[in-house]
Amino acid sequence: MRRIPDSNCSVVAQTDGIVFALSPSLYDRMKRLDYNNNLYGLGIDWLFICATYAQGKLAVVDEGILVRHCVTRGYSTEDARAQKRAFLTQMTPDEYDAYMRLKGHMHKRRTPSKILYFFERMAPRKTLYS
Repeated sequence: MRRIPDSNCSVVAQTDGIVFALSPSLYDRMKRLDYNNNLYGLGIDWLFICATYAQGKLAVVDEGILVRHCVTRGYSTEDARAQKRAFLTQMTPDEYDAYMRLKGHMHKRRTPSKILYFFERMAPRKTLYS
């Protein structure tokens, strides 16, 4: 959404949540959720981001840290997406409003993002052994 001057950080509408740092109020919110039927974890990052903005806070990523993970999954995308939809039904009305705003923000960037993702996948990858 925007860069934070003189840092590696950016304010974001979404992230692929691998490591979170939470304020105490967000920790309390995330602790109250039911994760039992979300075996693959899809949607946890969305609810976290939406709760962040619903509470008037910002979601920030440190772009100085690059994490790459496999493009493929070892599970059914269809099942994971169904679990995500069910998980997101736990949103409060304010979180849902934030979700709709953030999705709208991301929709404008969908095509350029997919093109960038394609080229990232084509780039040579370094391994521990190269």
